[in-house]
Amino acid sequence: MSDGERKTLAEIGHKLGKQALEEVAKIVRPDTILAWHRKLVAQKFDGSKQRKAPGRPKVDQGLEALVVRMARENRSWGYDRIVGALDVHFISPVPVDCTDNNV
Repeated sequence: MSDGERKTLAEIGHKLGKQALEEVAKIVRPDTILAWHRKLVAQKFDGSKQRKAPGRPKVDQGLEALVVRMARENRSWGYDRIVGALDVHFISPVPVDCTDNNV
């Protein structure tokens, strides 16, 4: 059986109920059809549509090149000094999503 056929059978089987399925279902057991339906419902509400890609958001390549250039030109500067220089020009080196303390 294809996934589409299983999905259709699961939806119909859920509407019929287990007792009616025992009379009608001859290809597979009613419990199997109801298990397919449970799996469909679980997939619908698993939260995968709200999930983002794992890890930190990408940093803009232009910003990365600027930070590397600043670090090479000013070898005595550390992270805090470079961030301070960027702040003067209202440039944030950290993506907005990563500014929470919880990250």
